[in-house]
Amino acid sequence: MSTKQQLIEQICGLLTAGAGVRLYGPSSVTVTTADRKLAESKTVEFLENALLQLQKEQIRIAAINSPEVQSVNEQRRQDHLQFLTDTAFGKIFSTKLPGNLVALDNAANRQIILSWLNPGEDVITHEIFLEAIKNPNLLRQLTLGNYQDPTKKPERDAAQLEADRATFSLAARQFGLSDNQASFRLVRETLGSGFTSYAVGQAVDSGAVRIPAASQAEQEAYRQEYSEQRQEFLIHQATPQQLRQAARTETEQRRAAAVQQQADQQLQAAVERDAVMGFPPLPETWQGQKLDAGFIRKCDVATQKLLSKRFGSAALDLRLRGLQ
Repeated sequence: MSTKQQLIEQICGLLTAGAGVRLYGPSSVTVTTADRKLAESKTVEFLENALLQLQKEQIRIAAINSPEVQSVNEQRRQDHLQFLTDTAFGKIFSTKLPGNLVALDNAANRQIILSWLNPGEDVITHEIFLEAIKNPNLLRQLTLGNYQDPTKKPERDAAQLEADRATFSLAARQFGLSDNQASFRLVRETLGSGFTSYAVGQAVDSGAVRIPAASQAEQEAYRQEYSEQRQEFLIHQATPQQLRQAARTETEQRRAAAVQQQADQQLQAAVERDAVMGFPPLPETWQGQKLDAGFIRKCDVATQKLLSKRFGSAALDLRLRGLQ
């Protein structure tokens, strides 16, 4: 059997096994005589690239179907449902009820409210709660407390606003977000008052709120703040063991910084070399697909070589780093 025939048989086997469904559509699992004739008309290089793509797809499918990946995806789903539940309870336990009362936030009340979910409903919402308490029998199941004095609301609101602003600033530094008033208002409108920095991180991670990443100037300011706080701790509070650990950590950080600096210098040299050679700018798309870092990582070796030859290797490295 010739090399071309071996390639065709391997490709047909992978297609029949379903490796081409995402790439070529559901009908690709059936390989016809016409399909084989079309394959025979292609070059060996074309068939090798097609086989490589299908093999990568087969590996991707196996990874997705692995118990480990399925477990991670299920955990993410559960985390998202928990975030939605916590957000809903925040609104529920601040809802004023008849008689100037409010449902107390405790484990018993949470369990009762969750029992009001209908079959098929995954998460409690404020709307479900409001509909349920129209039934006096359900409302009587809850432990209630006195609603806070509304005459003190301006003072409470001002204090809570200040506390929420501080919480958001902390979250911005923890998760690398832009610390500005517009982002703070968006978070507060979504999560309500009294949110935690963890809730902010979950909201950003789940896409419930979209906040820009911290600018380079903000990141530098965050680093400076952290450095000053760290120095204050090491000078006045750290134990000898903590000081030794800090020294080891700083040594590792300096080593990592040196490696990064060398990589940056090599990249800069490649940029200057390619500029002399007059390569055209790297396009935004390639063969109908967005030419981003993900595409460069996943494309086959032949495509990477072609892009590097046409636009220069430095342009690919810059795109991979998100710098172009």
